[in-house]
Amino acid sequence: MLSPKSALLAATFVAVLAACQGGSGGGSNDNGGSTTPTPTPTETATKVTGTVAAGTAIANATVVLKAWDANGNSVTAKGVLTDTLGNYTINLTTAYKPPYLVEVTGIVAGQTRSYHSLAFDELNASRTSANINVTPLTEVIYANVVGGLPQLAFASPVLANYDRNTATTAEFNLRNSLYNFLVATGITRPDNIDLIRTGFSANHTGMDKALDLLSVVPSIDGSKFALFNKADFSNKVVLDLSTRSYSGSLPATAPSDLSSIGSFADRLTALFANGVPSDSQLDQVVSSSYMNDGTNAAALKAELSNSSYARATYSLESVVGVTGNQYQVVIRIRDVSGNTIFQTTTIALAADGWRFVGNGSPTEIDLATFFANRFDSAGNPLASGATSSGLILRVLDNSNLGVDHVVVKGKGIPAAGVTLYRSQAQGCAVFTLVPSLCETRYDFAEPSAVQDDFGYQYEFLLYHSPTDTSPTSYKASLPVKPLLATDNVAPKMILPATIANSDGTQVNNPTLTTWRGYTTGDLPVYWALNSGSVTDNLLTFTIGLEIKTCQLGIVNIAQTVANANYQDTAGNREIIFTTDKNKSSDTNPNNPTLAQNFLFNNGQGLSNVLARELKLTTLDSYGRVYFTTYSDNPSATSCH
Repeated sequence: MLSPKSALLAATFVAVLAACQGGSGGGSNDNGGSTTPTPTPTETATKVTGTVAAGTAIANATVVLKAWDANGNSVTAKGVLTDTLGNYTINLTTAYKPPYLVEVTGIVAGQTRSYHSLAFDELNASRTSANINVTPLTEVIYANVVGGLPQLAFASPVLANYDRNTATTAEFNLRNSLYNFLVATGITRPDNIDLIRTGFSANHTGMDKALDLLSVVPSIDGSKFALFNKADFSNKVVLDLSTRSYSGSLPATAPSDLSSIGSFADRLTALFANGVPSDSQLDQVVSSSYMNDGTNAAALKAELSNSSYARATYSLESVVGVTGNQYQVVIRIRDVSGNTIFQTTTIALAADGWRFVGNGSPTEIDLATFFANRFDSAGNPLASGATSSGLILRVLDNSNLGVDHVVVKGKGIPAAGVTLYRSQAQGCAVFTLVPSLCETRYDFAEPSAVQDDFGYQYEFLLYHSPTDTSPTSYKASLPVKPLLATDNVAPKMILPATIANSDGTQVNNPTLTTWRGYTTGDLPVYWALNSGSVTDNLLTFTIGLEIKTCQLGIVNIAQTVANANYQDTAGNREIIFTTDKNKSSDTNPNNPTLAQNFLFNNGQGLSNVLARELKLTTLDSYGRVYFTTYSDNPSATSCH
């Protein structure tokens, strides 16, 4: 089994569970990915086909089509799955009337993503098939047509909101805005294609090469969409939904060697096909100067020599960024037991083929934006600092790094920067804003400087001594405006005031009552979504437990973070932290009844507790982090 703590490619690991969802209408879904409604004598069998890709094909994604009946009512065709090349087929009849609306939900680089598309040409006896591609570009077109976020519009479609002329104009204007960029990717006549209807293959050439290089993100409030070229962020195309107009252009930059990038995953699969490769064989794919987030060539080869990787299969999931001839990519690894992990690294094309070269960073540097709603131990908003927002500045520390402190600069931060220190707290493995603690959340000192909707870059300066005058510089970017206090984001996850047992009885404050005095044993944590406007789709939920104790006058931090995708027998959302190794999934991975039990503090009870915090965390598909925290001593910073 592949270890989730593996250092391979120094990446974040995401477990994936794919499922097919269905809808009403249509026929069975046992015929290899198509539905077959039974036509009446007056109806003609038709079909919709298309390619689903964001550069790499989105395989095993759920495709749902909505259309209209003769009375103008919305009807849904049963969901199908895309094949390994990202292609799909939905069999219909002429009873389904346009506009045809398509939603695809699948895993892209370890994250659940949803894309949409639409078409207006009616299927009939003369036109029995239609091609509807689903890509980030069709997502932008769909947003332009409905004047809002596609996911919300698709969930409850209103026929009057779908206008053919608006759709035609939206596609034409977007294609014109991207014209020079599309030519650079190898599409010689962009005026001869249609971004929705023209077929293509997910093979990293032509249209698919353009999708590899495109990054599409909505603004925080969903009123705009921005399109970036990953190979050159100097300009962007912005769709303003209030006016349904595009502005700007993309740099006509498209690396020529991108077309062969998919061969690297094939090369890795072949290399591991008969077992673990030899050291000399690994030299063929690992650069001798490899360095990626603190992992060097020797460490990478040692990891790849682990028997867990024998006969594993590899696939390229996404191109994250391009710097010169180097590509930051996400690679999916699937072992012989079916375990899947996604890992990020940097590769480059050498004379003898693609190789791991790494990003050159001596440690992990992560940047994200957050909004926090903070409560006390009784579940009431904190009297001071009930909300906060800003940046998560995470730089991994270790004894061999040789870095004294880190200074971060960028919008919202004073010109001199903000300093991250080596933590004095036991159990803290990152540089911290407060030396005695383990704090990586930075509240903006200058929020007025954070006004642009898109494009934020921050510089991390690593100083190797207190007097170092030549720090090493690394850059990290946020595609969208960081979250601000004025955004007033409501909590997405909460601790419910009551839960229902399987026998129907009610339990009040089921989590807080136990948590307030927790030092050892089991701590069940029950949680819920805050409102009907928050759904599981496209969101990742985790729960963290952190307890600070005082040991010999020094703050000691015990913490565990776990995925929150479990329920108890009564259907309540629940996970359990425990110090009992016999009850933990960490020490009993093959016992499914313990899957929701997570070992805390390596099974050791606690004493001299200084403060407790429960952190309910929601991550959206664009890397924005939403915290709901419960603290019994939020102002505790030291043992003195």
